[in-house]
Amino acid sequence: MSRDTGEPAEATSLGSITARDGALLRALRLRALHEHPEAFAVSHDEEAAKPESFWDERAASGVASDNGVTIVARRDGALVAMSTLVRNGLAKMRHGAGLFAVYVAPEARSARLGDRVVGACLAHSDAIGIDVVRLSVATSNAAAIRLYLRCGFRVYGVESKTLVVDGAFVDELLMERHRPAAR
Repeated sequence: MSRDTGEPAEATSLGSITARDGALLRALRLRALHEHPEAFAVSHDEEAAKPESFWDERAASGVASDNGVTIVARRDGALVAMSTLVRNGLAKMRHGAGLFAVYVAPEARSARLGDRVVGACLAHSDAIGIDVVRLSVATSNAAAIRLYLRCGFRVYGVESKTLVVDGAFVDELLMERHRPAAR
């Protein structure tokens, strides 16, 4: 425990990524891709080959805006969880967004950080007037499916053979969450 705040020494803070977080984002993203290749469309090798400038730009584009946000959890100077909301850029589709790159490091999973980072992205989507948020998740990823159900998503379909990982096909559930009606 910290004597000053009464919080655990490993206190975790939650917020929007900053433009200076490129290296931290790269480290967490590559970890996610290495540990769970079936959960992401891009491969570890593809992302690892990208230059530092790519990660700096990606972090800068995740700063909260009308086009979306990347929410991260920080612990002891490192990122331990993330979730990215991206609003559709087409005029007829700006009412919708996608939720991507959700990952929580194993050592941080007991703190329900997945619920927190996804919940913060959904709060941002509600605040900027997004009516529907969609995502896809591997049918084998029971923990992530439970997370999304807790956050108000519902299954609306299945996409078969979405990915091929180590020679095996991965099917994905298609899920969506509609903005709660104004009270």
